[in-house]
Amino acid sequence: MIDEPESSTRPNNLYSPGDDDRDHGAHGAFDDRATSRSLEFELNKKRGWIPAGAAALLVGLAIAGRR
Repeated sequence: MIDEPESSTRPNNLYSPGDDDRDHGAHGAFDDRATSRSLEFELNKKRGWIPAGAAALLVGLAIAGRR
């Protein structure tokens, strides 16, 4: 939601389907800030490996500390 007036030429599809030739993705005033990837999503997909990596790091640090 933004404090800008709605365009009078904006199509609506309340009572009929939209034009199939259009891109039906979310677009608007925030397109210039959008990214194609998300760090949080990528980490979430690999969340099983994160505890294993942290455990390996701690073991490595413990071994290095004994020397």
